[in-house]
Amino acid sequence: MFRRKSKNKTLDVFPNNLHDTGYMIDANGQLCYLSGKPYNFHDGIRRQSIQLYDHLVDLLTEHVGKLLINEHGLEETYLPIGNTKDDIHTKIYLSPDVFENEKMMVFVPCTGYPVGVWSRRVMVDHSVPDGSMLKYTERARQLGFSLIITNPNEVYWCNGKAVLALPKPSVGYKKIPGLIKSISTNFLTRYILILLKCDTENDTPEAHINYVFKNFIIPSGAKKIFIIADTYGGHCVVNAMEKYFEKLRYRVRRIDFVTSTHSIDNLKSNGVKLWIQQRCRNWINSDKEFGQEINDPKLGCISYSSGSKFQEFIIRDIIEITFKSLICQLNYKETWDTDGESDTEDENWDLSEVEVARVMANTKIIDMSEGIELTV
Repeated sequence: MFRRKSKNKTLDVFPNNLHDTGYMIDANGQLCYLSGKPYNFHDGIRRQSIQLYDHLVDLLTEHVGKLLINEHGLEETYLPIGNTKDDIHTKIYLSPDVFENEKMMVFVPCTGYPVGVWSRRVMVDHSVPDGSMLKYTERARQLGFSLIITNPNEVYWCNGKAVLALPKPSVGYKKIPGLIKSISTNFLTRYILILLKCDTENDTPEAHINYVFKNFIIPSGAKKIFIIADTYGGHCVVNAMEKYFEKLRYRVRRIDFVTSTHSIDNLKSNGVKLWIQQRCRNWINSDKEFGQEINDPKLGCISYSSGSKFQEFIIRDIIEITFKSLICQLNYKETWDTDGESDTEDENWDLSEVEVARVMANTKIIDMSEGIELTV
């Protein structure tokens, strides 16, 4: 009576460039059909639309990577250090002055996003520069910052390249211990799938960020470091800051989180908790007006409304306040003009829980850029 559904789904094959796929990027950076009509996910059959969307994300990510290199002068660097393009690797983008420049910016994306991308939805549906890290890169370089674009998500190796996730096999999974994780024998005949545990310092998002901190941020000459971390990227950064707190507590001057998932309840150091309260802020989507304070004790820092209706648009909507307040800090000598080893003679991060609570309850800094009271 009932026909069994086939388990094997046909995968559509698309051309490997935007034009042949039937799309282009217009003068405003928006993805459009060749006719000039803006891309619409709902044009076509849902199954095909999903596959096409994923393919367009891949093509746009490749396009963003080329612009980061060709227009903004970044360098594609393969990890682990010493590996080449022909080896099993993941990659990050670095500016050439990353080890010499005293000012540094670090971008840490959300879980599941490819390198160089803040939001797939914004990039595909609205604007490639807004959804990628192109605009932030341009502003950072204009202000004279070196730059590191991290890549905590591409930790799998599949069919000759690093990927965000493993393709689904056509047969049942079989648990295989060691380097290879949850794949079948038949699947192995079609793909080379290796979790990057051949380099144990890049096999998880947390491990990747620790690796970048250890091998690039700490050895650099940067004394004024600013980090932007999106959602789970916030957790990874806090994890790395706790690990390398003694080396970076005075050098990392501010972290802007975007709907961060970190929690200070997981931190063992009271000093790190106090540092987060004084040096970090978190942006969230909210019905409240832009800049309105929203309390979330688990984060250990103040959250502010971005005025965004959807989470994916926060990073686009806060770019102006982010760089305006950064410029204010650059010009505020008492905040920036230190030797990178201490802020004040009286500063002490080794406090008791009671002392931390008292300081956190009474510490607030004014953001001079907009007259909004923000923890900077």
